[in-house]
Amino acid sequence: MSELRRDIIDAAMKNFKEVGMNFTLDVIASDLHISKKTIYKVFENKEELLLSMLDEAYENIYLMKERILKSNLDLIDKIKQVMIALPDEYMVFDYRHIEQLKDQYPLVHKRMSEYLNSEWDPIVKLLEEGMKEKIIKKIDIPTFKQIFTSSIEGFLYSNFLYENKITYEEALGKLIDYLVDGIKG
Repeated sequence: MSELRRDIIDAAMKNFKEVGMNFTLDVIASDLHISKKTIYKVFENKEELLLSMLDEAYENIYLMKERILKSNLDLIDKIKQVMIALPDEYMVFDYRHIEQLKDQYPLVHKRMSEYLNSEWDPIVKLLEEGMKEKIIKKIDIPTFKQIFTSSIEGFLYSNFLYENKITYEEALGKLIDYLVDGIKG
């Protein structure tokens, strides 16, 4: 990735954190002391920038999951951490603004939904291992997945986080604790 592309994505993440979907390419250009035309040489439009931000976030999440899976954590902690993997650099991404995506940037919304429903293989393997070792109860994995995914979508696409003055990371942590503690053997 070019340094300019990296700088634009970082500035966009910072601005997204501050003002949500109302961030502008003008502000990013000003922050980086470049012209808006320079941004358009790297990204065709704001939606393409958002897609790149999302893709990069999920690539880093995948890498973080890989590190967790290779770690010496106990099985329950691995399950919890793999399910909520979110690298520190993406804690700045205020997920309370995500509900605006559906109408304004449908391609970004669609890709986010695809990401939420993918990457379950390592979790399924951990759950199966936990059931085999009787560390967790026998559960129906598709139902568990649906409960988790629906809860995440509820956090992201409703006013729950704003109304309860809670961050996405806090809500996700509580969800994982409730779900995984509920299936312990």
